Amino acid sequence: MLRYQVGDDPQKVLISKSLIMNIETTDIIDAGVNAYKNGHLKEAVKHFKQVLVRAPDNPEANFNLGLISVNSGDLSQSLSFFKKAIKAKPKVGRYWVSYIDALIRLGHIEDARDTLQQLKQKGSAHKNLDALTLRLNASQPKDGLVSAEFNKLSEADEGNYTPLSVEDAIDL
Repeated sequence: MLRYQVGDDPQKVLISKSLIMNIETTDIIDAGVNAYKNGHLKEAVKHFKQVLVRAPDNPEANFNLGLISVNSGDLSQSLSFFKKAIKAKPKVGRYWVSYIDALIRLGHIEDARDTLQQLKQKGSAHKNLDALTLRLNASQPKDGLVSAEFNKLSEADEGNYTPLSVEDAIDL
């Protein structure tokens, strides 16, 4: 435990407290990831929500809760978590890819296309953008229905959502 004394530089004290909070937050996120990987979904959610109590805009906690929402079938809820992660760290590619994928799964094809186009215009070259483009091209945007080919592509990557630790971030 760090001890501070009268006369300590306030800037150094603030930096030290901030560093400790970041380390604790990373430890909690890692505990959530490990709980999820070991099949303890409720425990994982508890850890990620614990982070959000301290830091509501924490991108990793929001992202991982988004992934858990996708896996639990609550795609609408996943969108809000992914949006918060993107807002906090807009250059992390996997946040965008997961958001676009959730839009596709919900049948929000035009929104997914628009978002994907924006990313491409910004020069993003994330490895999964081509796969998302293929899925979008196989879709039928009218009436929110998708083609059989699109459903095959979507089913092929079912279960690929695993929460990742902070170190696994892929930048755009």
